[in-house]
Amino acid sequence: MSFNFIKKNITISFVALCAGGTFNAHAADFTAKDFDLEAFGFVRLDAVYDLDADLGDPSIVRYGSIRRPESPKVSDGNVEMTANVSRLGFNIKGPGGVTAKISGDFFPGSFRLRHGYSVWNGFLIGQTWANFNTMVASVGQLNFIGPSGRAVFDRKPQIRYTTNVGGNKLAVALEDPDGLVFNKQTSNTMPDLTGRFQGSTGSFLYSVSATARNVEYIADGKNEKTATGYGVALAGRYTLPTGTQLKASYVYGDGIGNQMSSSPAPVAFASQDGSLETIEQVGFALAIRQTFSNRVAGNLGYASSEADWDEAVSAGSVDPKDVNESRSSIFANITYEPIKNYMLGFEFSRHSVEWADGEDEQNNRLLFVSQYDF
Repeated sequence: MSFNFIKKNITISFVALCAGGTFNAHAADFTAKDFDLEAFGFVRLDAVYDLDADLGDPSIVRYGSIRRPESPKVSDGNVEMTANVSRLGFNIKGPGGVTAKISGDFFPGSFRLRHGYSVWNGFLIGQTWANFNTMVASVGQLNFIGPSGRAVFDRKPQIRYTTNVGGNKLAVALEDPDGLVFNKQTSNTMPDLTGRFQGSTGSFLYSVSATARNVEYIADGKNEKTATGYGVALAGRYTLPTGTQLKASYVYGDGIGNQMSSSPAPVAFASQDGSLETIEQVGFALAIRQTFSNRVAGNLGYASSEADWDEAVSAGSVDPKDVNESRSSIFANITYEPIKNYMLGFEFSRHSVEWADGEDEQNNRLLFVSQYDF
């Protein structure tokens, strides 16, 4: 049995790798057994110029880096480059119908696991995309993480079961909770429960997902406080006869916190009397993608998220100057593929935050991306 590396006719033996078999450096051949493996990934450079101030890592926008209007100015701009989101992974086929994937990148500076899971008879066990999330209405932003206001664009350890329902997919999962309470250490005693239905009708692709979770913390080192969180997410993508794609997504929840991308609030806060209160959030994203030729495409989008801090502010649990009530961004980009698998991209984005006391600020970013897929 052979390994197919980088979609070339290079065979590698799993037995030889693990048991010290011989390696031909010129032919890169091994004698193999029982497993097929395909390598994939890309080499990528992100180069940014933040026009107003440092927005954080060049691969993502850190909304917390946007300073209040009255804050002392620390810079008029910032230039930074990184290649740490370059990626390497392997798709694996084993005996008994088992498939697996393992991949990683070097963000934020050292190797980290992105995906690591196996699939057998509809059961996925390991780490992969959160089931509450969907790629149906991915906005096409070149920024590595993308904007706020969408179901979390993240990966979680989980146990998931997927089945076909009338040609569509239904997935249910138990996921690592890792929810945060404002200024408190959580005690997670139950996994997050998520469900997602994804289907299509004609040129319209859609997804509906939901989540429920339990949040706990120990008050005063002895009294257990609990709260229940829930959320729903909708996403759709419609492709016009011209090839133009229209995309939209909507997220609402109470206590979803880290299940929303670049969330302006955690799952809950602890009031001064020790009670645990979840934080309500809502977000949406709109985008359009236009393919101009087989080498040139462009994306335009807007996304926004908002958290209700009123109860926490009224209770004196937070300073309204310290927390974001809303986060939003607008972006436009264009990509060009001069040769197969090689993409050059340019993007302008404007990112805004509003604090709970009503103050707001905006920062702008220019991004250049070079990416070679293999």
